[in-house]
Amino acid sequence: MPVFSFSFFAASRLHRQVRRALSDLPTTPPGLGPHDDAHEAETVGPRLWVSSLAAEALWLGSYQSTYGFSAARWSVLSTRLSEYGNLPLVRPLDVAPSQRSDDERLHDERPVVRAVLQLSRRRRPDELTIAEVAEASGRSHAELLAAFGDIDGLLIDVARQIYADGFTSETSPLQLHLDRNNLTMWLQGLEDERRVTAVHRLYAIAGVPHTADSRIRARARLLRAIDLRRPDHLALATAVLAVDGWQGAREVPAFYPRTLPRSVVTELRRLARVTR
Repeated sequence: MPVFSFSFFAASRLHRQVRRALSDLPTTPPGLGPHDDAHEAETVGPRLWVSSLAAEALWLGSYQSTYGFSAARWSVLSTRLSEYGNLPLVRPLDVAPSQRSDDERLHDERPVVRAVLQLSRRRRPDELTIAEVAEASGRSHAELLAAFGDIDGLLIDVARQIYADGFTSETSPLQLHLDRNNLTMWLQGLEDERRVTAVHRLYAIAGVPHTADSRIRARARLLRAIDLRRPDHLALATAVLAVDGWQGAREVPAFYPRTLPRSVVTELRRLARVTR
């Protein structure tokens, strides 16, 4: 009787879960505007899409404390994404993102920034009012109205300050186009505590949930158990992270279109060895 390892059973369960997730992914029919297959294949290509979605999963996972990868596993996965996406990453990312507490990440010396970050833990940003921020920051309602005009103006100003804390125009994660250099900088940012803190704060004021979806958490537990020394498990992990990134990115406004090119879903099926 053959003896199967725990990683075998984890991979088998993960495969079934990814198969279900892929069946639910919305795709764009060819010929429907700027996100059709021909356009994406010409300008980006499915591998760069998959790498980008996987990177988004790692960023969201660092915010939501989803994956809990060891430093060694993190290094293997970052090397995999670099090689798979043909990224100019000069070395593996050799440390896992540090796990600071929410209190540490969301504390700021600037009264208005601190008030918005703290309020965002309990309320959606689109529910906040100038009066609430004034009370939490110790500033007068009239002062904030004069400075920002309305709550939208205040939130935009806070977002700009947080963004400037971690990024310059040359190291921006919020690019309007996807290319290998931008994606490489995005991955490398996970080693930089200053950038991690800035992105986590941007997630917070964008209303991104502090806990990942239950389906993503279930896949994360299995990801920690599969054997990344096996090429088929490593390919499966790539597909899982991309699916996680897609599902998680729905909580991040305007990062991705609402549907995926068919070529990207085809590539995910290939990686996960999923047939129709």
